[in-house]
Amino acid sequence: MTGGTVKPTDFAFQVNLSGIIELLSRHLYSGPQVYLRELLQNATDAIEARRQLEPGHTGDISVELVTDPAGGATLIFEDNGIGLTEEEVHKFLSTIGLSSKSDELARRRGDFIGQFGIGLLSCFMVTDEIVMISRSARKEHPPVEWKGTGDGRYSLRRLEENSGRTGTKVYLRARPETLHYFQAKFIRQHLQSYGGLLPHRIELAVDNQRSPVQADTPPWKGSFSSPQLWRTAALAYGEEVFGMQFIDCLPLDVEELGLKGVAFILPSSPSLAARRADRVYVKNMLITEKADQLLPEWAFFVRCVFNATGLNPGASRETLQDDERLQSARDGLERNLRDYLLNLARHDHERLRTLVKIHFRAIKVLAADDDEFYRLFIDWLPFETSQGEQTLKSVRQSSAEILYAGNVDTFRQMAQVAAAQSLCVINAGYVCDVELLEKLPDVFPQISVRRLEPDEFLDNLEDLSVTEQEQAQAAMDDIESVLGRFRCDLEVKCFQPADLPALYTIGQTARFQRDVQRAKDVANDLWAGVLKGIGPGQSSGERSRLCLNWKNPVIRKLFAIKDADVLRRAVELLYVQSLLQGHYPLDANERRVLSDGLTGLIDMAISNRT
Repeated sequence: MTGGTVKPTDFAFQVNLSGIIELLSRHLYSGPQVYLRELLQNATDAIEARRQLEPGHTGDISVELVTDPAGGATLIFEDNGIGLTEEEVHKFLSTIGLSSKSDELARRRGDFIGQFGIGLLSCFMVTDEIVMISRSARKEHPPVEWKGTGDGRYSLRRLEENSGRTGTKVYLRARPETLHYFQAKFIRQHLQSYGGLLPHRIELAVDNQRSPVQADTPPWKGSFSSPQLWRTAALAYGEEVFGMQFIDCLPLDVEELGLKGVAFILPSSPSLAARRADRVYVKNMLITEKADQLLPEWAFFVRCVFNATGLNPGASRETLQDDERLQSARDGLERNLRDYLLNLARHDHERLRTLVKIHFRAIKVLAADDDEFYRLFIDWLPFETSQGEQTLKSVRQSSAEILYAGNVDTFRQMAQVAAAQSLCVINAGYVCDVELLEKLPDVFPQISVRRLEPDEFLDNLEDLSVTEQEQAQAAMDDIESVLGRFRCDLEVKCFQPADLPALYTIGQTARFQRDVQRAKDVANDLWAGVLKGIGPGQSSGERSRLCLNWKNPVIRKLFAIKDADVLRRAVELLYVQSLLQGHYPLDANERRVLSDGLTGLIDMAISNRT
């Protein structure tokens, strides 16, 4: 073999059109129904291109559905746009990925929706053959007929110079399995949905019966003599679009992107796990009804609909390109929402009160992150307390020291007893609550805020008198022995309400140990081995506490029991009952205690009857 450089051989890619169509239908588009949107977008772009050539041109789009006695259906889609020349047909309809809107003029004007040159392929999802007749607005070019099939073949022929009007007409014959995409009701619904904001006249003819496709008039395109009239019209539009009655609305306006729309305030607080469903148009064409990443996370209480001329659709035209423009839209929409809330806080307390009552969680998240919002909204925000739900303004006006429980379980331990002693304790176990409370002295320096721990709470309860201690002492060793099995210490105090027999409290370390133990109970052998070394061992110093209420008649009787077995069962059941009252899940041992204790008491009751 001689040395030297061997010149490489060039090859062209082989394109399997049917494979590409399968890819589009399964992975790019949401479903075959998008063929209507693609035809509508192509027609709209063609009309816009002709306007650039002939300023003042009035566009129109005609859609005709023809059915035959055999049950077949043909759709004829016609526009009076710029049309295509023979050269453009070869270039754009036969080269996948090259768009007729990709010239320098289109990039400069930015008035076209389509960019990727694959829209017409979507029609192959519902038909085996596309027939297109096009007459260019450039007078020197004759009309042409193009026929394309899903296997990648096409033909092209010139037509008589005087045949047809300027523009493009597309013929689609439904395949038997796609006939439901050619039903009159289906076509009208999707033409209305996709193109309801388009400025062109759209008509649908079904077996020679012609009628216009009704155009929407959104609030941002109307003219109103007062803000109240705008609000009334906007709320009616929101009910029509989303199918629900909203409690309020606000205009959306991001000038640099030509973005205008409306945000609607939901009538109830949605689940935090629920996905957003905002409706987005680009250049008056519907892009998506399920946009979920345009607004900040705290704005889960609104639904939006807007049109933008400055955003870029993705390849499927069902999403938006995640670029600098989209980020600008996000920033602008957030500004709109913030300005709305600030305006309510300063000028419209009645509407603010309604909004906060329903959507206080969103306001809390925003106030925790923004000092200006914090100062304006903190007094309006509701909190769960041991004395019922109260606004923070009400709480701080009743006491110079604000006490709170750091988590829900701790609050539940203390709430009933605190309420009986007229002590207001706030449940700060929800998102942002602790942060909001801890910032309070920055705004109101005369207020102090303190986290109340269960041990401190118990220590402040009333001790037994000397006489009461002597009465209780005889049984305390036996009760402590029973509770020791559960790593729980005994306290005896006097507190209200008297009908609460016991109060269970647990610290952070002991709570973690309980969680680990419960995990071990349900784990398989592999995970049980992993969990074996996790958590404090039996030598850990922190234990839970069960405080028995000396004011409770049952507890007084408990200390008088002489039968050791009855005392054990009673203490075990009191322990389990206090866990359940504090909403603590029972571990395997505690569930057995509950079952055995109840069975034992039933057996004792039956034995005393016989």
